[in-house]
Amino acid sequence: LLMTIKAIAFDLGGVLFADGKTQALKKLQTEQGYDSDKLRSVLTSPLSHDLRRGKVSDDEFWAWAQQQEPSWDVQLIKNIWYDSYVLDDDIKDLMDRLRGRYALVAFTGNVVSRVDFLNKRYGFRDWFDVEVYSFDCGETKPSKRFVEIMIQKAGCSGNEVFYVDDQEKDAYPAREFGVTVAIYKKGEVGHLMDAMRAAGIDI
Repeated sequence: LLMTIKAIAFDLGGVLFADGKTQALKKLQTEQGYDSDKLRSVLTSPLSHDLRRGKVSDDEFWAWAQQQEPSWDVQLIKNIWYDSYVLDDDIKDLMDRLRGRYALVAFTGNVVSRVDFLNKRYGFRDWFDVEVYSFDCGETKPSKRFVEIMIQKAGCSGNEVFYVDDQEKDAYPAREFGVTVAIYKKGEVGHLMDAMRAAGIDI
C-alpha cells in the first residue's frame, strides 16, 4: 500500500541554500590563503556541533576558533561562510508548488546567528509551516532523537514524511523511522521531483 505523504522536510545548507561551508572554504583558501583542511576541521569540530546544539555561544566558538590559528580573521571567516549560503531557486520554486497541500518542514543542524542572517536576507522562515532547529532541540544530525523530534513536530508518522537532504550521512537515521529520504544535488531538481512523484506526492 502506498503511504500518503503529509509532510515534506527540507534541509537548509546544501538543499534550500548552497552548501555554504564548501563554498566558503574554497573562497578563503583562494583569496586569503587560509589552510582549508585546518579551517574545515574547525568548522566541523566537536565544538561546532555543540554550537549547533545550542550548548556553546557564537562568541565562545569563534574565540576558540581564533586560538586554533591566531593569524585568521574570524569575523571575515564567519561573514564569508554565512554569505555563501545562496538560495537555490529550483528548491524555492518546488516549495512554492507544494505549499498549502503538504506541511513544509525546515529540518536543519544550524546556528542561531546563521538562521537570523539568512532570514534577514531571504525571509525564508515564512516559507515553512514547521521549523525544527538543532539549537532548539539540543540535538543535531545524524541523531535519531533529532529525527524523532522532527516527525513529532510535523504531526504525523514517519512513513508520512518525505525528507530531502544533501548528505546520506546525515539522512540515514530517518530511514529507520520509515521516512522516505531523497538525496539532492544542486541542479538535479528533476531527479528530486521524480522521487517525490514515486512517493505519491502531487507536484
